[in-house]
Amino acid sequence: MVSLPVRFPQENPVSISYKDWGEVKLKQWEKKAQEVSGNVFHDSDSSLLIPIAHDLASQYLPEELRQQISQINLPDGLTHLHLKGLPQDPYLPASPVDGNRPIGKRTFVSELVLLGIISHALESEVFAYQEQKQGDLVQNVVPIQGLEKTQSNASVGNFGWHSDDASFKRPYRAEGIALFCLRNQSKTVTYFAEVDDIIKALHPIDLQVLREPRFRVRTPESFKLYGGKIVSSEPRAIITDGEAGAEIALATYNVVPVDDEDEEALDALYALKLALRTPVAKSFVLQQGEVLIISNVRGVHARGPIFGGDRWLQRCYFRKDLTELHKVTNSSHDCRVFGSEDLFLL
Repeated sequence: MVSLPVRFPQENPVSISYKDWGEVKLKQWEKKAQEVSGNVFHDSDSSLLIPIAHDLASQYLPEELRQQISQINLPDGLTHLHLKGLPQDPYLPASPVDGNRPIGKRTFVSELVLLGIISHALESEVFAYQEQKQGDLVQNVVPIQGLEKTQSNASVGNFGWHSDDASFKRPYRAEGIALFCLRNQSKTVTYFAEVDDIIKALHPIDLQVLREPRFRVRTPESFKLYGGKIVSSEPRAIITDGEAGAEIALATYNVVPVDDEDEEALDALYALKLALRTPVAKSFVLQQGEVLIISNVRGVHARGPIFGGDRWLQRCYFRKDLTELHKVTNSSHDCRVFGSEDLFLL
C-alpha cells in the first residue's frame, strides 16, 4: 500500500488569555513564583513543588478560568485548551541540548505554573515513567543530538500523529498532557485532532474495523525498554469507548495490523491518516508564556519540523488519580514515578 503524506492544517483553536483578567494578577503570580524559587534547589524533586504550585494557582487563577480548564476530559467537556499570557521566568538560559533542566534556569516559574494548573484547576495528579527522561515530572522537550531523526519528542523533523505512550493499556498512561512554551523561535506548529471529529470523517466500515482488536502498537523510541528491544502490544482496538465518550490510542508510525495481510485493517489505517487534516486537525504555534493542554485519550497530536531557531517546551503528564498505577507497581500512595517495563506486560 502507498503511504499517505502527512498534510498539516493552519488553523487556530479556541484560545484564552490570562491577561483578560488584568495585568495585576499576572504580575502578582509571577512575582510570588519568582520569590518561591529562591527556596528551591536546581536538582530538587519536582514533587516538592506541587503543594506550592497548588497554593499559588488557588490564589491567582481566576475561578472562571479554573472552571474552563477543569472541563478537559469531562463528558461534553473540552479535549484541548490554549492558554496565553501566563507568568514567565524573568531570564532563560540557552535551551538545553540533552533534555535535562539547565543549571542556568534559576527560577521555577514555568514549573510552578504547569504544576499549579494541573493540581488546582484540573484536580489531577502529575506522574512520569522512570525510563523516559529519567522520570522527571516536569520534562524538558528539546531536540537532542543523535535523536534528530527518530519519531520522538527529541527529533527535528515532522513528528507524526500519535497518543503518548499508546502501547500501554488505558489505566497506565497519561489522560492528558500540559505543555508550557519557554521558547519557539522556529515557530514550530503543534497539531491536535479530537476523536469525535475523526469519527465523523471516517466511513462507517473503516470505523468499525478500527473498533476491533485487529492492531498492535509498538513501544515508543523515547523509551529504552528491555535493552532497547522493540516490543508490540497485545491485539487491541484503536478507537474505544470511555466515560467521557469515544477514545483513541495509537501512534501512526508504530501501529500495525495483527495480521499483515489484513487488507481491511490496512485500509482503515489509511483512512484514519487521511482524516487527520483540516478541518479535523487544529494547529497551534505556541509562544513564550503559553500553555497547551490536550487530552491524551480523546485525541491525537503531532508536531511540525523544528528549523530556523530554538524550541524549548516543558511537559507534564497527568491522570485524575494514580490508584491503578500504585496497585500494579505495589508502590506507596505518594509515588509519582513508575517503572514502565512491568506495565507494558500487563
